Amino acid sequence: MPFIDLTRGLRQSEGKSRPVPALGRFAGSTRADRRVRLWTLTEKGHSVMAKMQPMVNRAQEKILAPLSKTDRKEFMRMIKVLVSANNDLSRAPSEGV
Repeated sequence: MPFIDLTRGLRQSEGKSRPVPALGRFAGSTRADRRVRLWTLTEKGHSVMAKMQPMVNRAQEKILAPLSKTDRKEFMRMIKVLVSANNDLSRAPSEGV
């Protein structure tokens, strides 16, 4: 899958860049950490996300299919524990995980 660079609206594929419609806009940074870059989706970005969501849902269903509903809930609970416990080790820590 090609990488979409929202900062320049370019699609990188096999080392080549070509323009694509901008999917987001830079919206500033946070006071707490100036390295954080906040983005807002453009109308085109929202459209792309809406089209992608069913594919993401199908992929998640397929990956989790071997687990019962109860096991899925437990798996997600354990993942949240791991993410929260290791948040400070992340290159991009989340607030309120």
